Amino acid sequence: MSELIKNAWLGWLAFNEPGKLAALLLILLIFIWIFKGQETGNVLTIYTTFITVLCICPVSAAVLMLYQTRFYDYQWIWSMVPMTIFIAYGLTVFVTCFYRFYVKKDKKHAKGIFLVVPVLLFFCGGMGVGPQLDYFRHAERTEAEKVLEQVKVLSGEKTVYLWAPRDILDYAREYDSSIELIYGRNMWDISLNAYSYDVYNEESVSMYQWMDGAEGIKISDAECADFVLASGVNCVLLPVCRTEETITCFNAKFGKEAQSVGNYYVWIL
Repeated sequence: MSELIKNAWLGWLAFNEPGKLAALLLILLIFIWIFKGQETGNVLTIYTTFITVLCICPVSAAVLMLYQTRFYDYQWIWSMVPMTIFIAYGLTVFVTCFYRFYVKKDKKHAKGIFLVVPVLLFFCGGMGVGPQLDYFRHAERTEAEKVLEQVKVLSGEKTVYLWAPRDILDYAREYDSSIELIYGRNMWDISLNAYSYDVYNEESVSMYQWMDGAEGIKISDAECADFVLASGVNCVLLPVCRTEETITCFNAKFGKEAQSVGNYYVWIL
């Protein structure tokens, strides 16, 4: 339980890092409770306040994480918080209060609040993919597509049954839906298995761990190559950062020399 509470607190910090909308939500909640007493009685304010406190408090957040099962990460408990609706509502209340207070003193400055709000939202960022991450994923996708395009050429008319690093598998089906994968994103994103009782066999899991460079992996290069041959995979990609011993082992097991495609070695079996 202590580990779950720790994960809940770390989840809150990570959740708030990409943008400031969660902070804006808290500011608007405080503003309404302090300065707008008549607004605190509505159901939206009471519910949002209650569920937000539960999501931030590590103990209650841990309970919510248990309720939603371990298939989901911390950020998914925030789906219970009507963040977008309440931020829109809170900003409307704030603008209304500000405008009514200043309109009698200075109409010009009072109207300026309508420009402040969109600027505030712009600098708050978002809770989704930030521009840097989006740029990184675009570059990653472009690189994957270039590699996959050459792989399709090398494999000719045969259907590609692919085993490759995660960076390639992430975009393989997006690039060409005819490409078959030995395992998909649900191998490393456990939340995708939430409503499925199917599991990968031990060999597939070992192959993923070996490819991902997981610590404590127990299979050797030769054993991994045997698993590949037994799985029926006909296209193997390894990053060029792999050792010469590994490449030599795979060349011997597959009975052919690896070809160089971008930053990867390729075997068409």
